[in-house]
Amino acid sequence: MSGNDDPAALKVLAAVVLPVGSHGRDPLDLSDSLTPLNRMVDAVPSESTTIRAFNTLAKQIAGGNATPQQWRQAQQWLVLWRDNDARLQPLLARSYLTEELVPVSHNLSQTAALGLQALDDLQNHRSEAADTIHKDIAFLKSAQKPQAELILAVAPSVELLVEAAGPR
Repeated sequence: MSGNDDPAALKVLAAVVLPVGSHGRDPLDLSDSLTPLNRMVDAVPSESTTIRAFNTLAKQIAGGNATPQQWRQAQQWLVLWRDNDARLQPLLARSYLTEELVPVSHNLSQTAALGLQALDDLQNHRSEAADTIHKDIAFLKSAQKPQAELILAVAPSVELLVEAAGPR
């Protein structure tokens, strides 16, 4: 898809997105048997163990039941996702097959940054201002909308962390 020998950054993105339809492309898409299946929406499965595991971690952390190891794992994933955009953007721009992923990757980076801020607030027993929480949640809701026929499936879990870090 990317024409790059090292697809690691693309795999990071692929691990946290799901196709809009349960079988890949949007059912209203007018593709036929001659349509090449060479987009990310065609390559990602309809389930992800990474998404499921992160969702479990977010629930544990938001509920105050996470172990130190779970906190570290959540933070490691969020840092990976935040930083992946810088590695991926130059690669995405080189191919018409991947340029549609530019906003998806950017949204993942911003979503992860919000998640890291929420983790920091929760660990340090700080609450963000209500207007900041509302702005962050509005962004996360928009990040959950399909782009390139993909859904950024970790955004709801990050939203859970942001809500937990909000005013009580």
